[in-house]
This record gives sequence, C-alpha cells and structure tokens, in this order.
Amino acid sequence: MNSFFGRLKSEIKKSGWFMSLLYLGIIAYVVLSISTGNIKALSFEAIIVISVIVILDFLNRLVKKKSEKLFKTIKILKKIRSFYDKNPWRKGFIYPGIFFISSVFVIFTFPSLEKANPFNYILNIYYILVFLGSPLWVIVGYLTASESKPFTVSLITGFLIVPIFVAYFAFQGFEGAGKTAATKTIHAQSIKYISAEIQKCKLGDSKFMNNNQDCPATASKAIIGAVATMTDVNPYDSSKLSIRTSNSSTNDEDVGYISLSASGSNIIIKSCHKTPCNKEANRQSSTVSIE
Repeated sequence: MNSFFGRLKSEIKKSGWFMSLLYLGIIAYVVLSISTGNIKALSFEAIIVISVIVILDFLNRLVKKKSEKLFKTIKILKKIRSFYDKNPWRKGFIYPGIFFISSVFVIFTFPSLEKANPFNYILNIYYILVFLGSPLWVIVGYLTASESKPFTVSLITGFLIVPIFVAYFAFQGFEGAGKTAATKTIHAQSIKYISAEIQKCKLGDSKFMNNNQDCPATASKAIIGAVATMTDVNPYDSSKLSIRTSNSSTNDEDVGYISLSASGSNIIIKSCHKTPCNKEANRQSSTVSIE
C-alpha cells in the first residue's frame, strides 16, 4: 500500500497538480457515466478531450525531463523561458485576466456589434484570442517557466473555478427565465379556463367551474371555483398553489401568484412574473367578463 501511494505521489509530481486534477476529473466523469448507465455519455468529443489531456501531459513530462538541456541548447526556448520567468505571477494572470474581464464587458455591452460589419469580424478574432489565446498563453508558461506554480494556479482558476461560477450564474438565469415563463403560462391558462367555464352557463349547463359552482355564473362564484379547482403550483414557491383570491400584484411577495378579484361582473386577473413586482413590465393584468 505504501508503495502504491509512493508511486502515486511520484506520478502527481511528474504531471503537476493541474494535470492531476484534470485526470481526477476524467476519472470522476467516467465513473459517473458508468454508475448511471449512461455509457453513451462517453462520446467522441469526450474521447478527444481525454486524448488531448494525455498528449499535453506527455509533452509536459517530456519538457520537464529534457528541460535543462532543451532550454540551454535551443535559443527560442531559452528566450521563451526568460520571458515567462520575469514576473511569472503577472504573466500567469494579467493577460488571461484582462481578456476574461474585457470579454464579459464586450458580450454584455456591445451585443449589437455582432450584427454590424466590419465589427463582427473584429469580434470573431477577439473571441478566438480570448478562448484559444488565453489558455495557450498560460499553458506555454506552465510548460516553459522555471516556476510553474503561478501558471498552475492560473490554469486551475481558468479551467475549474471560473467555469463553476459561470455555470452557477447561467443556471440561476436559466432557472429564473423558466419561472417567469411558467407564471405567464399559468396566467394565460387561468384566462382560458375561467372564460370556458363561464360559457357553460350561457350554453344551458347547471354547473360550471368543473362542477364546483352552480349556474348562473357570477364573478365571485368563478373566483371561488377557480381557487378550488385549479392546482397549478407557484413556480417561485412549490409549497403553495399559484391561484388565489387577492387584488395584490405589486409587492415582491406576490411573485408567481395569479391573483383573482371581482369588480362588478368582471373578474380581474393579476400576476407578477418576476421581481421587482412594482415594475410595470414585470406584471400582467387581464379582465374576464361574466356577461
């Protein structure tokens, strides 16, 4: 057992912590795919990524093994090492950091430029530099610099920490958009359902609101029946139903609710599909007439 851990420690030292973390990610991905029975997840693209990582590790080990001889005999490698050895922490973070921050600024500030010539060509080149140039810059530093630690930290930050944050905020945005759409859908379904049920009384039926109320139809009966028979869940609070008796929709606590109230022979349907609810664009209001 000791020899196993000794060999493992030796291999980690040869590969470096960044490569070791990538291998750990590969192992976790393969084990998860097998345990869930999703062998198809090991797609051609995944195999390509694994192959690239193995090749990079091979080059990494080769450079480390031959580094002193290579950097003494090959002038260009000597110059590259000399360049990266000057302020390695700055070299490891400033270039990719500037590109990352500026790319976020460009993406969110100038989306319209992508549709305009010649700015779309400039942006395409810029994105290539961001997503290919930045990691390549750091990888070269990792392979050539005397001190690889700054570039290891930069690679871990760029390939692991930043994507996790990006994925988290993207998920939050996607989830929020889904809740907004769900609230709008329930609002529209409420209008259709109440209108259709009111028509039953006009066509001669004795009951309406899914047989919960007696005809003739009134606004109060329709509201009571809708609250009793509609089972849609509030997208923002799954422990509560969305349809309720209320005339409030401007408070943030109203988000996700479909509020029903009566005004004479009219049923007022209000909802807030996202916060802040005091913003008019985040609210809907509709009217269904009994007459």
